[in-house]
Amino acid sequence: MELVSLYYFTELAKDLHMTRTAERLYVSQQTLSNHIARLESYYGTPLLYRKPALALTPAGEHVLSSARTILNEEANLKAILSDIEHQERGILRFGASTLRMNTSLPHIMPQFSQRFPKVEIRLTDTISSELTELVLDGELDMALTVASKADARLAEDHMMDDQVYLCVADSLLQAYYGEETASLKACSANGVDLGNFSRLPFCLLENRIGERIRECFAESRVTPWAYITSTYTHISASVCFQRLAAAFIPHICLAEQRKEIPDDINIFPPAGTVPPPPPSVLPGPAVRVPSGRGAGASGTDCITGRHKRRQTICGNNYVERAKVERTHSCVLSHFYMPQISRFSGPSHSVL
Repeated sequence: MELVSLYYFTELAKDLHMTRTAERLYVSQQTLSNHIARLESYYGTPLLYRKPALALTPAGEHVLSSARTILNEEANLKAILSDIEHQERGILRFGASTLRMNTSLPHIMPQFSQRFPKVEIRLTDTISSELTELVLDGELDMALTVASKADARLAEDHMMDDQVYLCVADSLLQAYYGEETASLKACSANGVDLGNFSRLPFCLLENRIGERIRECFAESRVTPWAYITSTYTHISASVCFQRLAAAFIPHICLAEQRKEIPDDINIFPPAGTVPPPPPSVLPGPAVRVPSGRGAGASGTDCITGRHKRRQTICGNNYVERAKVERTHSCVLSHFYMPQISRFSGPSHSVL
């Protein structure tokens, strides 16, 4: 049995599609098929059902679980030996959403690569809840996620706070509030009461930020009208910018898309906050405040590493690093987030 065959088998188990897996691994289908055949010959039992569609057999399920453990231990052993020889080489498996990668990595990678030129970085792009599970399963070393409830298995370091804003087009307010629009914008200039926006259709999120938003609706005793529900923040932003529904958009997303925000989009701050100042006054992340009756949702990101007890990432912007049997000297820090400078009030400001 070869470790490379186990590796190919675990990768095939993710897709359960020979062609896609071979293309993703940059090998021929024949090569991939040969490695699977070797494993089946070695263990003396089929590991996959070929028809009607590719699926793991009961034996394949057990081999997959053991293969992941073997490969993780092998990677850990290599890293330990590398540290012993002070070679500072190895593989760092990091996960985050596309938005957080685009915002953080350009500012981190040059310094990291200069310090650790021989470290290979493997990136995984998905939502926070899935990233957490990947770290728990040992498939990622660390990840940047939105914080969730406290978990005894997790080691967390707070990175940053990312304020969430209620964004809605003027045309949408006019359509549902008519002559009340001006007074609604005026009373919401320094904080949003979701009860005042209950007539609007909303883009709702099925992720950890969405959980915070649902809590805010519950506190306001409002049942939101769901126009569209999505896992991804950028989809909500796109629908909002098309003036189809109101959306809750994190500061980090608004900052990245600030050049694409239409002029008639109102950006309302949560209750208890002050509008964000212009970049020249205060560069950096928005202020996080407790959620009251308003849209006080706030997200936080974390970087997590494999703990000996299999610790993972948590919510709010945190860096989670596991207390592994070896010490990772690569700490992602100085997370940078551009400041936005537009908010809605009695007089509409422009970015």
